Amino acid sequence: MLAVESGAKRTEHLVLMTLSDIEIESSLFPQALTHLNSLLTGKVLGKEERSKLLKKRAYVYKNLGQLENAIKDLEDYNVEIQALYKEMTEKQLERYKYNSEFARQSIALELSEKEQGLKNVMLENVKLERTLLALFFSVMLAFGLIFLWRMQQKQRLVELKAKLVADSLGEKKRLFADVSHELRTPLTASKLIVEALMHNIEPDVPSAYERLDSKLEQLDSLIKDIYLSAQFDAGVAKFEITMVNLTALVEEIVIDFKPLFAAKKIELEHAMPEEHIMVECDPKRAKQVFGNILKNSLAYTEPNGKAFVQLVKRDWGWLLSFEDSYPGVTDEQLSLVFERMYRCDASRGRDEGGSGLGLSISQQIAETLGWHISAHHSKLGGLRIDIRS
Repeated sequence: MLAVESGAKRTEHLVLMTLSDIEIESSLFPQALTHLNSLLTGKVLGKEERSKLLKKRAYVYKNLGQLENAIKDLEDYNVEIQALYKEMTEKQLERYKYNSEFARQSIALELSEKEQGLKNVMLENVKLERTLLALFFSVMLAFGLIFLWRMQQKQRLVELKAKLVADSLGEKKRLFADVSHELRTPLTASKLIVEALMHNIEPDVPSAYERLDSKLEQLDSLIKDIYLSAQFDAGVAKFEITMVNLTALVEEIVIDFKPLFAAKKIELEHAMPEEHIMVECDPKRAKQVFGNILKNSLAYTEPNGKAFVQLVKRDWGWLLSFEDSYPGVTDEQLSLVFERMYRCDASRGRDEGGSGLGLSISQQIAETLGWHISAHHSKLGGLRIDIRS
């Protein structure tokens, strides 16, 4: 129960962080202030995380014109940063002191043993002195090499951490920018429709309500996908594993999609094995994976095209393939199809109201279920997605 509660709190914290960043990017500063206040008072924070939140809130206060509060948060931010640096410095100095003392004691012990040997073997004094001298220089050389190696390793670690932080920050900024753009598009369209209705300048009111409903559904789908992707990132997504007839499951979802493909004049065919393939998985999540892939084909395959779904049994397990026809993708695009918010160029990207997270979520679900998912060029001229056990 504690684990579930802890997971829920982590999820809530992550959602609040995401919402506050989106609101700041969208200049929704009052809402961002509410979420930042909640984050700063909701749980015990580390110095690094608290300093980041204080800096964000100072930025929000500045944009709200509350300069005194902004200055107070910046002062608190400086205090947190100084405390963090002080703590890191003290730990590093303590580590150096410990290593130096250990080396000193080791050398002292070794020299003491050698001196005792000199007292016991006076006849070999000259030879022993030379041995000790050579040993001393060897030890010094060894310590020098060890020190140099440690410094090189430390430098590499610092560079690696900096690169990871930069990559993570860049990915986060890109994701927030993409999310903001995806939210802004349907919101702007919805606002225009509502304004037209409010001022009685909409010539087709029923059609306007239908368009508004479509935009709201698009927003709802996007928010659900963002939340689900965040659950996977936080490791709190829930699965209900049971024994499932994979053959029947795939055939069922293909039959469900056939009318949608037919309405777009796309031929959807499938080939299933005669025997049933039984697997352990979450049927709801598996349907979500297969549905996302078929939605992707439906959105991007041109009319009068073709899509093909095939499930085959192999000696090592099973293979499920989803293929579609023209247009295709480049090798570079092929390596990015599972990236969050990624869409191919205009030849393979239309505004179908998707979130850009479908294939990314499918990959997360498939990997959690222990499946391998990959993208390839299709012989039909488009894209082929393979899932195998």
